[in-house]
Amino acid sequence: MFGLKVLFVLFPLALVSSEGLIFNHHKINQNQPEARTERFILSKRCQNGDSNDDARERYIRFSSNHTYVYDVQISNEVSAILNRTDSPRRIDETLITINGQAKLSPLNPCEVSLRLEPIDEEIKLYQRQFREPIVFAYKDGIITEIYSPITEHQVEPFVINVKKSIISALQTMPNILNMKEKSSTQKVVIETDYFGDCETDYEIDIAKDQSKISVRKQKDLLKCM
Repeated sequence: MFGLKVLFVLFPLALVSSEGLIFNHHKINQNQPEARTERFILSKRCQNGDSNDDARERYIRFSSNHTYVYDVQISNEVSAILNRTDSPRRIDETLITINGQAKLSPLNPCEVSLRLEPIDEEIKLYQRQFREPIVFAYKDGIITEIYSPITEHQVEPFVINVKKSIISALQTMPNILNMKEKSSTQKVVIETDYFGDCETDYEIDIAKDQSKISVRKQKDLLKCM
């Protein structure tokens, strides 16, 4: 069984931890976004009203002219249960672990650029591909589209899948910020992302002064449709 557990701490930024995917907030740079928008084909543009004040209060958003930098650890794990005559035995094996930094740069109110800076020598061969930015559309907490970058070389599916896993972990329920009036709530939703349609368990805790929202998110990827 392969599961995904995610913890978000919001306001002002997200602190995300998971089994297989771990984010630790590192810093924010008050600089212009690093993304080079000319390297992408953006097939979707923000709709009128996407950036109005009312909409901003309903979902998590990234502020423009900031680069959000996170320490990231990604593990690719395989679990298996061996059915033996005497007793079943479970085997867990970690195939690869990637440590590095994920940098998120908003391009406009609904599109964000992600680039990954890995620091592990074992994946040195893929360093250049990981640094190539990938853009995703983000509206009301939902990942609506992911755009492939235009590059002079072929990008390995392994690299793209790692980036898509990070993007998927950033998705949250729509209108999650409207739950401020409740100190704690649990909810099960069908969430559609890179993995498919997945039953996702949310556990939301609100600080008494409403300065911070903690969101725990868990899904069993084997049950995604």
